[in-house]
Amino acid sequence: MKKITLEEKIKLITAYAEGKPVEVYDTIFQRWFEKGTDTWDFDREEYRIRPNFTPKFKVGDVIVFIGGVNTTDFNTYEIIEVKQGCYWFNDISARPIEEIEKEFINVRDALWYFEIYDHVTKKYSMHPTRATMDEMDEEFGANHDTLSWKPIYALGFKLKEN
Repeated sequence: MKKITLEEKIKLITAYAEGKPVEVYDTIFQRWFEKGTDTWDFDREEYRIRPNFTPKFKVGDVIVFIGGVNTTDFNTYEIIEVKQGCYWFNDISARPIEEIEKEFINVRDALWYFEIYDHVTKKYSMHPTRATMDEMDEEFGANHDTLSWKPIYALGFKLKEN
């Protein structure tokens, strides 16, 4: 834990008094929590004014672990809530925002092979190259009334950089 100056302490206490979100670091859970009481222990706890940033992912996004690239063994997670510095998932688990944004990607941004179904001929086909969901929507969007498409998760995904 780093020592902070008197000016930094005053800045933290003033921000808390003004109603700005001040967070305390929990060494057990290893993440930041919003400070709930007006008690301070600068020798044993670390504090910060919550940084203003917009989370990369929003409620409803489905994400996948980047480490699952080039494999068929990966899980997807739907974000159901963003609060207290964490993303909350449909399996009722929560993980810190900073950690998730480094290690996960939105499934819409990954490159997938796609299965295309033609409602007129009642036939399935496979798109010949990997694409993102947005690229497929752009390419086939005009035909949405006769075609539908979805990623073939069983073939895994790649990142755009690869």
